[in-house]
Amino acid sequence: MFRNKPIAPFIFFLSFCLVLIAGCKKNRNKAPPPDITPPQVSIANPATNNATVSGIVSIQVNALDNKGVSKVEFYIGNILKSTDSSSPYVYAWDTAGVANGPCAIVVIASDTSSNRSTAQINVNVANMPASSPRIISLNPQDRAIFNEGEIISIAANVNSDAANVEYQFSIDGAAKQG
Repeated sequence: MFRNKPIAPFIFFLSFCLVLIAGCKKNRNKAPPPDITPPQVSIANPATNNATVSGIVSIQVNALDNKGVSKVEFYIGNILKSTDSSSPYVYAWDTAGVANGPCAIVVIASDTSSNRSTAQINVNVANMPASSPRIISLNPQDRAIFNEGEIISIAANVNSDAANVEYQFSIDGAAKQG
């Protein structure tokens, strides 16, 4: 009864099924491709390059990734100041610890696959001194009396939080720069 029927189509069908099953098994054990896409990172605040800042500055960062952001590192210059591992990514920077003048804010976002991206903005730190300069000693004392032709040494000690302090002496109403 089976002698007159060709078995070639049946063998072809059986071979096709075995190949299909083997291929499915093979793909099931295949690892997904590695994540090579770095996160996207930008500094939202300060919003403009070369902005003037002072006091406490809230550095706000936007970071996104296709697999997830693991952390954002905040650098002032090349010094790591803070690491934030959850959104919103924010660091409160006290500019009092930095000299007045240009300064770089650098942020590095890392994703869960250790890919990294960097964003940078430059700012101008302009802190006011904490207090006004004050004279703590003066030589000679106010209203001192001298003999004609006597050589007088003038000195002043000034206390200030500022790096550079200018002062003037007046002798007979004429200002002398110190």
